[in-house]
Amino acid sequence: LTALQLAVALLRRRSEGVEGLALAFGEVDALIQRTRETMQRLVRRLEPRMLAQLGLVAALRLAAEDLARRADLEVHVSIDDEEALTASPPPKAVSKALYSVAIEALSNVARHAQASGLWLRLEDDGERLTLSVEDDGVGFAAAPEVGEDAPGDLRGDFGGLGLVGIRERLGGVGGEARFEASERGGAKVWVRVARALREDGA
Repeated sequence: LTALQLAVALLRRRSEGVEGLALAFGEVDALIQRTRETMQRLVRRLEPRMLAQLGLVAALRLAAEDLARRADLEVHVSIDDEEALTASPPPKAVSKALYSVAIEALSNVARHAQASGLWLRLEDDGERLTLSVEDDGVGFAAAPEVGEDAPGDLRGDFGGLGLVGIRERLGGVGGEARFEASERGGAKVWVRVARALREDGA
């Protein structure tokens, strides 16, 4: 869908001045966008099932590998102490929040970054989990840090991954998020949450 939408946008620009064509390409672009939104809703419905079947670590790896195939990216996944994290996974709410942020960040890279490489890392210090997704693409301007007490009306436009969207995906697990320039030349999304929550809130 991403490649198709880019092609339609190019054809739309080239058809400016040709009666009827620009309008037709605009309608096609709108249809692609509606299809994308429908697919995103379906993916969100499937997320809990995928996490339950695979666990957070395997689900993150699968998502990154899928992006590598679809977007022709060189993807690097780094999981700190993977065996321990697999044997003792975080609560369901934490896993869901991290996975949702990762999916949105990966999708953002595919749509907007114009990158050739992507790096996903999950770190576990025993008390907190830190997820980062960065690329070597065009990047975005640095944004303020977003914590649990950040105003609810903060907004940013980082290819669809704004500050409000991050807070929504963190849901009830709290935590903090940052948008910053990557040392690799592109953009970096960084999220940290507490590893342990009460199971009745998971």
